[in-house]
Amino acid sequence: MAPPGSRAMKGESVVNFTPAYFRPPVNDDSHRPVGRTFLLLPGLRVTERCFVTSGQRYEISELRALRTARGPYDPTVVTAAVFAGAALLAVMLSAYSFYSEPSAWMGMAVVALAPVAWTISALRSHPRPYELWATYRGVSICLFSCPEEKTYGHVARALIRAREAQPAEPPDNVTVRRRAA
Repeated sequence: MAPPGSRAMKGESVVNFTPAYFRPPVNDDSHRPVGRTFLLLPGLRVTERCFVTSGQRYEISELRALRTARGPYDPTVVTAAVFAGAALLAVMLSAYSFYSEPSAWMGMAVVALAPVAWTISALRSHPRPYELWATYRGVSICLFSCPEEKTYGHVARALIRAREAQPAEPPDNVTVRRRAA
């Protein structure tokens, strides 16, 4: 119900506007436009000006020598490979003593193949991560690391597009010579 003296029609609500509703927008760095966003994932943002990941911000214009690498093997894979190598070596060394007994060959095959199967399953379940490295302000850093090839490809392509969007820099140490007239 409208208060007495208001111009609201029957069934309408009255809204009182105060100056607090009409605050001008704040002009600080938090509201500054960041340009075009090429990729936005949880914990990762690639824009025209910066590459932001896990709390670190890198200016695109300062990234040099971008390169791809594969990360180290998981310790599970390394352990499985060592055991597989030791089992294969033990089977090879003991094969001469069981050469004349075909029934022992089946046991040697199981002893040799079980660690190999463990190594293969460890390689499949713990792949090496894909890493994106760059030189930033003279220091070589790992910008991004991910075990999934598809996600890594999206990030790498977004970074390439962000670098392409940068204005062209003049080449270093270029001397322009004019002809004498």
